[in-house]
Amino acid sequence: MVKSGDLVRWENKDLVPHLVADISLQKWQSQNLLPNDSFTLKIKNPTSYICKHHPTMQAKLVSQD
Repeated sequence: MVKSGDLVRWENKDLVPHLVADISLQKWQSQNLLPNDSFTLKIKNPTSYICKHHPTMQAKLVSQD
């Protein structure tokens, strides 16, 4: 769980690239994350997200506010 205003960091510890984006593909997205790259986002609202390279990889950040 995250609070509004928290910074969330994704780190690619995989061997292949990933690209994190909100599930609507319209609000935000990371750069292409090569192995060992990271992406940080300030969370304002609960959000669902996917990997654009692997659309079956999905998750949701839930707010505890």
